[in-house]
Amino acid sequence: MLPLKLTTALVVAGIFLIGLAGVEAGQVQPVEDPDEPPQQQQDRSAAPDPDEPDLPEIDKDTLADFVEAHIQVTEVREKYAGKLEEADEYEQVQDLQEQSETSANEAIEDSGMTVGSYEAVLVAINADPELRDKLNRKLEDAGVAPHSGSGLR
Repeated sequence: MLPLKLTTALVVAGIFLIGLAGVEAGQVQPVEDPDEPPQQQQDRSAAPDPDEPDLPEIDKDTLADFVEAHIQVTEVREKYAGKLEEADEYEQVQDLQEQSETSANEAIEDSGMTVGSYEAVLVAINADPELRDKLNRKLEDAGVAPHSGSGLR
């Protein structure tokens, strides 16, 4: 049986990885106000939010860079998932998480994008089914399984 401290570290690492996968799969849901009647909640989501930034236009070069970055980020995530499962000390889990994040950021930057632009494309993909379809076609062309959710990182 694992010590409590190590078990906690592994749970935290699992939540970290699931969190990345949840964002990647578009499973992050908006929080609704339980005190607000359902009709008002629906009306609010139908109207554009003036405080919300406009989604960036994603040209084919940006999408190609994103596909390259996404493939690399996925490889990083898979590489570190196995290492995190094998970690037996909390400090080791923390170090691996930091290394994973650094490696993912480097992979994004090596593809010609900034982390901010990568995340902006993620937001656009989550919001635009047509763009998501284009992404899936590019992923399939690259020999990668298509995206099955509504987000990626």
